[in-house]
Amino acid sequence: DLYICLGEEKPSDSCFTPTVLEKIDVHKNQNKTKMITLEKKQELCQSNADLSSAANYLIQLFYSTDCKYSCTRTKLGKLLSITAFIYAKNKIKLFAENICEYKKCGTTFAELPLLYSRDIYLSLNSQDSNDFKPIGPVMIDMEKIPSAYKIVNLPMDVRYTLKNVFETFGGFHASKLGDYITYIIDCNKDVVIDGKVNLDRLLSLLSEDQEGEIKQESRAYLLNYIRTFKC
Repeated sequence: DLYICLGEEKPSDSCFTPTVLEKIDVHKNQNKTKMITLEKKQELCQSNADLSSAANYLIQLFYSTDCKYSCTRTKLGKLLSITAFIYAKNKIKLFAENICEYKKCGTTFAELPLLYSRDIYLSLNSQDSNDFKPIGPVMIDMEKIPSAYKIVNLPMDVRYTLKNVFETFGGFHASKLGDYITYIIDCNKDVVIDGKVNLDRLLSLLSEDQEGEIKQESRAYLLNYIRTFKC
């Protein structure tokens, strides 16, 4: 049998590279029988959204609530992880940086302590909760934002997703968010490799194809949220 590989340019918005194999049976009459096979790679596309801009955008949202909720590096890492999981569901690796397991309490980004030498602020009268209580719509008030956090360079779809994640989960204690994220990680024991989350291996769990398998236990709330979120 003779195999011919037909090369195709990879579309800029494609999440897989089609490999077209054309099989020609040269022994069958003069009419050459052709069989086309398409193979799809389930590798994530790289978006390379700026991690510091995404963190700054969340910080702006925190300040715009009149600092009602504590804004720590730990909580930022978890909210950024959730956002990255949403994009991973759509076969996109949002940040170049790796998501890391955090002390058996969810995930974070190792770069955050380098971006921010200390927690942004701790609210003495924090309204952080372990119960589901969305913050609700928040409008950014730039007059309330310290100059160190005003630089944001993000596409509108990333801002939209970050804002939705913040308004839904920004009012939780960091430990509660860690519990939700750990549940997702524990659903697939092979997801964490050398302390880093392999988003390719997490893809099948987060996929919209799994929406019919909505889990009822409370710890699965985040997983269900990610599966049903529409970017």
